[in-house]
Amino acid sequence: MKRSRPWDKHERPNPFVKTTTTTTTTFTSSTTKITRTVTAIPAAFSHDSNHSTLKPIPCIEIEGTLFYSDRFYLHRTIYDKYDARDPSRPNNKCHCGVKQPLPLFDRAALILSLDLKAVIWSTFSMEPEAWASEYPTLFGPTATIPTLVMHGKKGWTCDQQQQQQSVEDDDSIIEEEEIRLDDDSLATQPPKATTRNQQNNHNYFAFPETVQFSEITASWIPPNDLARVSKIMDDETGCLSPELLAVRKSCKGVHHPKYMLLFETSGAVIAVVSTANMTTSRTIDASWMQRFPPINHRKENSTAPSCSDFGLALAHFMQHQMLSTRAHQMTLTTFLQRHLGWKSLRDLLRLYSFDEAQVHLMPIVPGIFPLEVPAPPKEEDIKKKSTVLFGQQRMAQVLQQLTAGKSPSLPPSLLSDHDRLLCQPTSLGAEWTVEQMSSMVHAYLGHVIPQRPHVDMLKRLDIIWPTDYYVQQVKTVLHDATTTTTSASILNAFPTENSSHASSQLACSGYLFLSSETFNRIPIDCLSRMVLWEPCYPSPQKTTLVPHIKSIARVFHGNDYLIRKDHGIPKCEELFSWFLLTSACLSRGAQGVCIDQAMHYANFELGVLFSSRLADHEEKRLYGWKPSQCACHTKENSTANTARLIHLPLPYCVRPPPYQEDEEEVEFCETPYFHEVTSGSVAVGNMRYTPYGAAMAEKLAKKESA
Repeated sequence: MKRSRPWDKHERPNPFVKTTTTTTTTFTSSTTKITRTVTAIPAAFSHDSNHSTLKPIPCIEIEGTLFYSDRFYLHRTIYDKYDARDPSRPNNKCHCGVKQPLPLFDRAALILSLDLKAVIWSTFSMEPEAWASEYPTLFGPTATIPTLVMHGKKGWTCDQQQQQQSVEDDDSIIEEEEIRLDDDSLATQPPKATTRNQQNNHNYFAFPETVQFSEITASWIPPNDLARVSKIMDDETGCLSPELLAVRKSCKGVHHPKYMLLFETSGAVIAVVSTANMTTSRTIDASWMQRFPPINHRKENSTAPSCSDFGLALAHFMQHQMLSTRAHQMTLTTFLQRHLGWKSLRDLLRLYSFDEAQVHLMPIVPGIFPLEVPAPPKEEDIKKKSTVLFGQQRMAQVLQQLTAGKSPSLPPSLLSDHDRLLCQPTSLGAEWTVEQMSSMVHAYLGHVIPQRPHVDMLKRLDIIWPTDYYVQQVKTVLHDATTTTTSASILNAFPTENSSHASSQLACSGYLFLSSETFNRIPIDCLSRMVLWEPCYPSPQKTTLVPHIKSIARVFHGNDYLIRKDHGIPKCEELFSWFLLTSACLSRGAQGVCIDQAMHYANFELGVLFSSRLADHEEKRLYGWKPSQCACHTKENSTANTARLIHLPLPYCVRPPPYQEDEEEVEFCETPYFHEVTSGSVAVGNMRYTPYGAAMAEKLAKKESA
C-alpha cells in the first residue's frame, strides 16, 4: 500500500524540519515534493489567571521559575542546552505557555535548591555512574543526606563482592498461563552492562555510606496470611522477618513506579511523581510535584473531614513496597525509623497535611483484589474511611467520588457518550483479547454510561504508538552532526532489510517495547485502535525525541461551546474530563486482568490523576490543550461559574490519524516501531498488514518462485 505521512495528508508541520513563527519550508518525501507555509501554533495556556475569587495554586520555585502543582511538566533533557523561556523576550511574563513555552523540569536543579533531611527515590532501572555528577548532594563523595533507592533491577546490589544476578522465587498463585511476563516485564529489564557496578572491579562505583539500595520484588502477601504473621520485621537487621518471607507470594511482574519523597529540614515534604527512571534524561518524560506542609496540630481540626486521600493512598502503596522488599535488604520502614524517627508509615498521615493535594494518587500493586468498588462514603464518614483500592478499582473509586452527589465535581456536562479514551503507552503486552481490552476501556469510561457491547467500547479507544519512520528520524537528528542538512530531506520509509532495522533500535533502546511476535499475537481488532504518535508542534523541548512518557486520558467530545460559555474560558483544541500521568503501560500485569471475579495485578505502578472539576467555586478548573489566548494577567469580572483553564503540555497530538486509513481494510499505512523483529515473524500474521511485512512477504515470494 502506498504510504502517506501525517504531515502530507493533514497539512501538519513536519516535526523534523525546524521552523520559526512563520516560515516556508520545503522537504522531499519518497513520492512528492511539497512546499508549505507553516505558522506556529500557540502551545499552552496558564491556569494562574488573576481572578480575585480563585484560590491560589501551590507551587515550587526552582531557579526563579514557579512550577504549579495542578499540572505536570516535561523534563529538561541532555539535548535542551538552554531553556526556551528567554527572560529578555517580551513574552517572558507569560506563565501559561501561550506566548512562550512552558518551563522544563530539571530534577537535579530541584534537589540542589532544597535543604534536605532525607530522600526516598523509587525507580525501575538505574544509571548510577552518572549520579555523582548530576546529584552530588545525594551520591557525591561528600554527600551527607540519607537516601534510600527502591528499584526494580532484579539481582542488582551495590556491594562489590556480592554483585550477581539472582532469580526471585517463582511460587505464585497467579498461573503463568493466566498472567504472562508481558513485554514491559520482560524486555524492559535494564541491560546487564549499563552500569559500572556490573563491569570489572576497577570500574566499580563506590557509593557514600548515606545511600541505601533496596530491590522491590514483584510479590504480595494475602491479607489472611499477613494477619497470622506475628513479626514482620527482624529487630536486629531491620529487614523482613523469615516468618513473613515464608508466606509471601511471587508473581510475574516488575517494580515500575517512579517517584521521589524529598523531606526538607523545614518539616515539609515534596512529592514528585514521574515517568522517568533514575537514568540520564534522553527521552520525553514528565513529572508532577507538590510540597506538603507539616501539620500544625494547634490549628488543625482533628474532627474536620479530609478533602483528599492522597496521603492515605501513598501510605498504603509504600506499605506494599515495604512488604515486597528483597530478603536481607533494608526496608522503607527501617530507613524512616533510623533517619526521620518515625514509628511506622502511619506517621506520614500524622506529620503532613495532604488536604491541598491537587491530584489523585493512582497506585497499582501486585495481588488479587475483589471486583467490587465500595460506594462513595457519606460526608460525615470521609474522615473515617481507610479503604484504598488499586488499579482499575482505584480509578472507579475516585471517579465515583467525583461524579457523586447533587453537585458533583465532575458533572455530566463533562462526560459525553462520545468521549474517547486516549492510551499512550511505551510498551504493548501480548496476551490481550478483544474482551479484555474492551473491559479495560469500559473500566475507564463505563462507570458513567450504560453498559454496552464490548465492540462499541473498543471503538472509543485510541492507542498512540510511534512509527518506525519516526524513530529512525529521531536517530538521524540526534546522531548527525549537521541537523539542518539531514532534516531538509526526509529519508526513505521503513527499511526492507533487517540490518537497517537494527540501526533504528539504537535510537530508543530501552524505551519502546513492541516486538513482531507480540504484534502477531494481539488480535487485529485491538491493533486497529492504534494511531500515530504525532509530536505536538511547537514543542517546548528543543529536539524531537522518543517518548518515555505514559498517559491515559478521557478526551471530551461533547458540547465544548456550552462549557466555554458557562465557565468563561477561551477556546482550545481539546478538553479533558480527566488526564492520568502514569508509569503503567498497556500490559495485563499493569492494567490488570479479571480472573474468577477478581482483578489480578502483577506490577508496582504509580500515577497521578488530573480531574476537571466544576462544583467548588474556589477549585473550579478545566483541563485542556492548546488554548487560543493567554489569560495570565486577565482581570475580567469573575462570576460564580468562572473556571481556570489549565493547559497540559502534551508532547503529542490528541487526534492523530490512525494506522488503518480505512476501517474496512486491515492494511496499515505506516509500520509501527518494533524494538525486535525476529526472522520467522516478519512475513506472517499481522505483520503482513504493515508496509514492512508486506514488502518482506513479497520479497520472499519472489525468492521462492525463482
